[in-house]
Amino acid sequence: MVALKVGAMLLGATAAVLWSAWIVLHIVEISVPGCFAFAWIFYIGFVTLVTSQRVDLRSHYDINGNPLEDFFASLLLYPSVAIQLETVGEKAGTTTLVPLSEESVLVVNNGDTKSNLKSADLEMKGIVIENG
Repeated sequence: MVALKVGAMLLGATAAVLWSAWIVLHIVEISVPGCFAFAWIFYIGFVTLVTSQRVDLRSHYDINGNPLEDFFASLLLYPSVAIQLETVGEKAGTTTLVPLSEESVLVVNNGDTKSNLKSADLEMKGIVIENG
């Protein structure tokens, strides 16, 4: 258990260093021409690290997708990816479709009451509940 925590801390520290280096090297570009290339190398390293984490979570929670999609999402929209990585554990398995029976539906297309309900009159067949 301690090894997992140390590994997670090293992973987080590595990501922070790569992302910080990307910003710092763009600032250094003002006085040292050509640093932008190294900045983008560090950013691609950061994106690769985030992509590997997203691929691992996809396989762990059996979420549909592919590594190429994860790479480009991390490259272009990494804050959204970071939020997804943070909340996937909280959301896993918490979305359910609750089927509605004719007796439990209050809204129908023709405005009839529950006593005159027919399955063709139903507006929806279930309710999606998210507990997160």
